[in-house]
Amino acid sequence: MPLRVLAFIEGDSVSGPARNLLEFCRIAPTLEPPLGPVHVTLATFRRPAQASSMGDLVSSAEAQHTPVSIISERSAIDFSTVAKIRALCSWVQPDIVQTHAVKSNLLVWLAGLPRTYPWLAWHHGYARPTAKQEFYNQFDRLSLRNARRVATVTTAFVPELRRAGVTSPIEIIRNAIPPEWACGVTPGELSRDTWVKAGTKLVLAVGRLSKEKAHADLVEALALLRRSEAPPLHLLLIGEGPERRNLTALAAARGVPMTLTGQLPDVRPYYSISDYFVLPSHSEGSPNVLIEAMAAGIPIVSTRVGGVEDAVTFEQALLVPAARPDLLAEGLLHLVTHPEVAARLSQAAQTRVRTDFLPLARAQRIAMLYRSMCA
Repeated sequence: MPLRVLAFIEGDSVSGPARNLLEFCRIAPTLEPPLGPVHVTLATFRRPAQASSMGDLVSSAEAQHTPVSIISERSAIDFSTVAKIRALCSWVQPDIVQTHAVKSNLLVWLAGLPRTYPWLAWHHGYARPTAKQEFYNQFDRLSLRNARRVATVTTAFVPELRRAGVTSPIEIIRNAIPPEWACGVTPGELSRDTWVKAGTKLVLAVGRLSKEKAHADLVEALALLRRSEAPPLHLLLIGEGPERRNLTALAAARGVPMTLTGQLPDVRPYYSISDYFVLPSHSEGSPNVLIEAMAAGIPIVSTRVGGVEDAVTFEQALLVPAARPDLLAEGLLHLVTHPEVAARLSQAAQTRVRTDFLPLARAQRIAMLYRSMCA
């Protein structure tokens, strides 16, 4: 028997959680019984200033024929949306209600939906760029404890959820990536020569420019390497966020060559032209960018935070403690000066991601969870 799922997610961009949700929406209708088929309707929020544009999330969903309902709101937290959420549920009549992130969790709880529908709440970790965001995160202490089940992306988040009062079963469901994600990708018109001269190595980092992503540590690491025997290094940083100005100033002060591209819809060509990938974060969930780097076969240096060690081991990447620019520099220098180690690690990472991070297996796991909740 087909299942109907109504999934609430905020944001216009296709972030890591949104990318995995869209991939599930694409696969779910094709699942064979008894797990499938599963038909998902997405629900997202939009303010008046956004009404005239179609965000990447909505356009990506419509391109793959996933139905989307847009809930209009006046501000970031608009409690008038509670009645609209109830009305949407009455129209869709879902077998499962699913939420992603703090606002969706709170509004679904306030709408009283857990009294009528089995509710699966996804926890992707907390962003803490501002005191305001930290305040919003506390709402999960009210809402998550009312979910039928909670799904999260790494075992590292389970203690945090228990401290928030979650007593329901917690499912660990890692992110995934299509095995063909990096296959056949060419730089096209993109050229290394745009930023670097011959002999310069390109170091790639991808992520929101916020403090917890610790790109400042990476800039400091590259500054340390300028005083070593390493070849010239150029930082290619993809992403957008409140730390852009600070990072630009820091790189200039430290003499670190850096290019900021802003947020991009397709990062695959940038992996293909880069020599190394670095994840310097102070906190992470199941970082999609790390899985992308594994799939692209690019040598990795990463901090050991959150769900990083669920995704990659010392056999596939160089892992260092967080908040240690000196150790980031040491790891990167080791890859630069030992190309045979870099090649071995990247090959092992690429092999693992093609066997352990398959979207079909993830979709089957989620569908099995839905069936157990309905039962």
